Amino acid sequence: MSTVSVALAAWRGEKWIGAQLESLLAQERVPDEIVICDDSPDSLTGNAVEPFLRRDSRIHYHRNLVRLGICRNFEAAFRRCTGEFIFPADQDDVWDRGKVARLCR
Repeated sequence: MSTVSVALAAWRGEKWIGAQLESLLAQERVPDEIVICDDSPDSLTGNAVEPFLRRDSRIHYHRNLVRLGICRNFEAAFRRCTGEFIFPADQDDVWDRGKVARLCR
């Protein structure tokens, strides 16, 4: 079976990222890793991600030292992914339970 990474770009996403992470962890075909690159100027998004980091070792969080902007932030997330397939995700999405399985087929 192929390995799947989700590259999740975040910026001030503390209000939404929890619902997105819940939807990713509830997938029929759960991703092998979820790589979050946070481009926020504060730690609020990181604080929202922290409970998920303790709960699931497939989630990896990185906070940028300097603001990269959306394109370069996604590039940074892609570079950290190790899966054969990499699916980009926004912080304020909520994925349908079958999305990863459909994309893998």
